[in-house]
Amino acid sequence: MAARTYIDELGRGFMVALEASSSVMLLVDADGVIRAANELAERTFRATDEPLVGVALGRLIPPESRDAHAEMVRDFLRVHEPREMGRGRYLEAARLDGTRLPVEVGLSPVELEDEVWVLCSIVDITLRRGLEQQLVNSALDARRLEGVTRLARGVGHDLNNMLACVTSNVEYTLDFELPEEVRGCLEDVIEASKHSAKLANELLTFAGVSEKEFEAVGLNAIVRALVPVLRAITGSTIQLEFELCDHDPDVQVNALQIQQVMCNLIDNARAAIDGEGVVTIETRVESLSVDRWVVRPPGASAPGKFVVIEVTDTGHGMSDETISRMCEPYFSTRGEGRGMGMAAVCGILESHGAGLSVESVPGQGSVIKLYFPAS
Repeated sequence: MAARTYIDELGRGFMVALEASSSVMLLVDADGVIRAANELAERTFRATDEPLVGVALGRLIPPESRDAHAEMVRDFLRVHEPREMGRGRYLEAARLDGTRLPVEVGLSPVELEDEVWVLCSIVDITLRRGLEQQLVNSALDARRLEGVTRLARGVGHDLNNMLACVTSNVEYTLDFELPEEVRGCLEDVIEASKHSAKLANELLTFAGVSEKEFEAVGLNAIVRALVPVLRAITGSTIQLEFELCDHDPDVQVNALQIQQVMCNLIDNARAAIDGEGVVTIETRVESLSVDRWVVRPPGASAPGKFVVIEVTDTGHGMSDETISRMCEPYFSTRGEGRGMGMAAVCGILESHGAGLSVESVPGQGSVIKLYFPAS
């Protein structure tokens, strides 16, 4: 038996009970020495060849907490009442090699050899603490995202209004006879205003307040219309391939917004490829069977057919952290750009009731799938 003891009074039944426990179990004598330990305790705390039985319990306490722990043990031996420690707060234990782990501890008095010993039940809560921290981080991210959304909505509206004023006044001025040098400067102002208006519309799309005019259209038709633009984006060193399904059911979409989505995805694929590579665009119809959603369509949990656009590249791939943040506004792994491209993509897909899933491994390329409910 893995559990060992220096006292015969415990008997086989006691040791069987210790081994059957799903928690770390330690029996500590009045001098603070571990006299019995189950197999889980050995696996959790040893981390060396040194046996756990015979070791002072203080070895399992971080150095800065040992004095307080000794006082707690003396108090416990005076009162002789079971108690819990660590629930609702952060309590640490130390392995024999010094590494630490968060724990919850239950103490129960045991009378042996005319002395009061302590039976310690210890639960390693490393996984629970990690999940709790993830929940806290998710809540903080949600609050930050809500603030950014409100900011995007306000800035987008105000910027559009100001740009409309600038553009209309410049266009009015261009109706007059002007020197060519002045006319050229004003035309530059109009071009800059159009570029800024595009940014404002991306902000509004991300905030979910952009104008939407949907129509029934086949996704193959949208892709075919974009072929010259997409080939210009990928350039001569990247091979662009198409695998479009024969049957192209209609979907209710804003065609211009879906074209914007495709251009953003292909531009990201181009940036992920160093030198030569391949980008493949595929369309098909399928039922949902994806777990790793970046944008989850409302009907993902119900049976139904979706029209899928799949973009595959042979680039450097993405880490899990990058995938989890790819739709955050202003997040970018590229030196150039504003980091609004994928934020706008996600906003457009959400407004369409569409979904986005990602499969990617660093160094092995990426597969991005767009799911649109079939009409």
